[in-house]
Amino acid sequence: MTLAEVQDGKLSRDQKWWRYLFLKSRLTEFCIVFSASICIAFKLIGPQILGANWSIIDNWDYFNWLGPDLNLPLSEVWHTLMTKTEVGSGVGRYRPSYYTLMVLETSLWGPNVHLWYLARTLEFGLFIASIWWIVSRFVGMWLSAVLLLPILAQPFWGDVWARLGPQEIYGCASVGLILFGAYGLFAGQSRGLRITGACVIALAGVILIGTKETFLPIAGLSIGLLFAAGSLRTIPRTLALCLIAIISAAGLAEFYIVQKIVLAAGADYNGNSIDLPLLISVGSEAFVHAIRIWGSVYLTVGLGCMFVLQRHGKDLRQWKLASLAAGLVFAFLVCLFVTQCVAYRTVAPTDMRYDFPRMLFDPLNYCLLACYVVHLIGAYFSTRDANYLSLSAAAVLVLVFAPTLNFVRLPSAVAKNIRATTAFYNELELITAAAKRSPATPIILEAHEPLAWASEPLLSLPTYLTTVRRREPDLGSRPSRIKFDKSGCS
Repeated sequence: MTLAEVQDGKLSRDQKWWRYLFLKSRLTEFCIVFSASICIAFKLIGPQILGANWSIIDNWDYFNWLGPDLNLPLSEVWHTLMTKTEVGSGVGRYRPSYYTLMVLETSLWGPNVHLWYLARTLEFGLFIASIWWIVSRFVGMWLSAVLLLPILAQPFWGDVWARLGPQEIYGCASVGLILFGAYGLFAGQSRGLRITGACVIALAGVILIGTKETFLPIAGLSIGLLFAAGSLRTIPRTLALCLIAIISAAGLAEFYIVQKIVLAAGADYNGNSIDLPLLISVGSEAFVHAIRIWGSVYLTVGLGCMFVLQRHGKDLRQWKLASLAAGLVFAFLVCLFVTQCVAYRTVAPTDMRYDFPRMLFDPLNYCLLACYVVHLIGAYFSTRDANYLSLSAAAVLVLVFAPTLNFVRLPSAVAKNIRATTAFYNELELITAAAKRSPATPIILEAHEPLAWASEPLLSLPTYLTTVRRREPDLGSRPSRIKFDKSGCS
């Protein structure tokens, strides 16, 4: 065998090895990414599907809507929405999308807690897959997988996914729909796929607007994507303008109602002051915090790439387009970070669900920077060079992230939720059994927390007792006492 034949054989083996690392079929890669994302979601929060139960907070509304028959037909969804939620009453906050989805889920899943937790697990998988898929479009499947690690290690996820009721759940699912819709809109090969992607983006934007007041800035991403698609004629401009008008109308209506409620109360729904100097002070601090490091990083990397390309005699047109796109995305992330900090009056993390999405600022910038650099390498040199860079960066980042990230917070929160909800529901079973034995004995609820926290359990327990076991508690007579605090009942 000649040296040339040996070299040809070695090249063939390398090509085969390379083909398995970097797949050419986007469909195959999508199936791997989506399947792996669902598996990650099941690994992190899946134990709740069979292990967790109803909670003393968040979940009692479902039983109020289900009624004593524990059934809510789809034909009754609108009536329930208008008569039993803030959407129809006009009292309190105004979150039409949130309550519409919750009532719909109540009609679909009913009192089966396992289906509720299954839905949450799939929504988490959708969110993971959307980020992984979009980033992999620029840096490949392996580096994008590593860039997921700082996102999944965020400490606030436990307060989102180890529960059933937070608005952030629908916020994450909506972001996932926007990202998948954006891929269909800009990478779709058929007109139908691009139009479908645009409609999904618009729907997700409207859902975000009506899910939580602080999600209004995220919905701006929908408008930006549709405006870009219309400008590039990816979809008909008339359609883009119509969808933008729908999102804008929903946003303006939500903003009008929310500001009317806030101005009447003199504070936001968290009781925070709406004093303008305070808002400006927090916004300025957040802006400086956002650009102090990352602004310098992007400026240095951008100018460094330009210098390297000029040294190699490359045309800078692709660099300008990539830099413009990265700059616009960075500006959106900065605006999102600043508005969320202003909404909660703090730049510091709380390690609670209120950190979504602002505490994803750094992890998303890791993704953006990697996309920018690897895309330029691929555009100006070769796809193989970009793949080598991507794989090398993935290996380095694994070594960097491994000792610094804490991946046990979310599983720990899940385990805690399973213990707490199981204890609560077992206690509920004991209460109802005792009530059946002594139906004349009243029940007294004894709170051991401030009223701000105790008010919801005081409402939820009677609802559970009247719907789950169809027993109306007498709260006015002398009982055997039920004590409860944040850990449950006793």
